[in-house]
Amino acid sequence: MDNIIPEEFIGRESNLQVLYEFVNTNPNLFVDVNTSVIKYYYNDVIKSNKYYLGGDIPLSLNDRISQELLKSIDTKNENIDWNECSHHLERMSIISHVNSFDNLKKIIKIYYDHMIEELYRPPNEDDSNDKGGEVYVKIKETTMVGKFI
Repeated sequence: MDNIIPEEFIGRESNLQVLYEFVNTNPNLFVDVNTSVIKYYYNDVIKSNKYYLGGDIPLSLNDRISQELLKSIDTKNENIDWNECSHHLERMSIISHVNSFDNLKKIIKIYYDHMIEELYRPPNEDDSNDKGGEVYVKIKETTMVGKFI
């Protein structure tokens, strides 16, 4: 699996609460993605104070979803021994968790693509209080970017 969490966010990864709010406030970004996994995990937290990432790793609402966690679930999913499934229901459960996890990775990718755009965006010319994204502001302070000569 390629890293879907950009370098800029390592150590400050999102969590289920952030993703839940992001999906609900930006539905237009997820037209082609099944976001039900977010609601499913969120409802699990409401019921039992935890959810199982990839059907395997227990996390709370505010636990960060790191690249290491994502990779560990991917590794587990890649090494499924389908011959060990004792019956059809077990196989279907595993398939459901794998598909949900794939959808979660798509949601996370869209989230970070959006956040990267926000980090580097120039200021909105129509809003005099908008200074631009965090990285844009730092670059502007240390270079000639955005300065008229």
